[in-house]
Amino acid sequence: MQLGMELKFLRSQISPHFLFNTLTNLVFLARKKSDRLETSLLMLSNLMRYMLYDAGKKISLKQEIEYLESYVALQKLRFGPDVKIAFIAELSARRHKLQY
Repeated sequence: MQLGMELKFLRSQISPHFLFNTLTNLVFLARKKSDRLETSLLMLSNLMRYMLYDAGKKISLKQEIEYLESYVALQKLRFGPDVKIAFIAELSARRHKLQY
């Protein structure tokens, strides 16, 4: 019962389609023996951990921004250089600006 609820919650947070596309991209990186594979796997792992264990809890804005940065980076991996993405977030006096 709890596993079913967790799966439903996971689906409500992020599309299974995104996960399948990300895994396909990771397979491509593995075949190319890309240096980006390890980083991408860690990003996906952190996203999954966040969705399953942290999403129901209070978290810091910094953690939320890190989640969004990982999501954007994995989407960029999927779409490649043809898609331009700008993500700007301000946290305290420090400004985060990511352009892919």
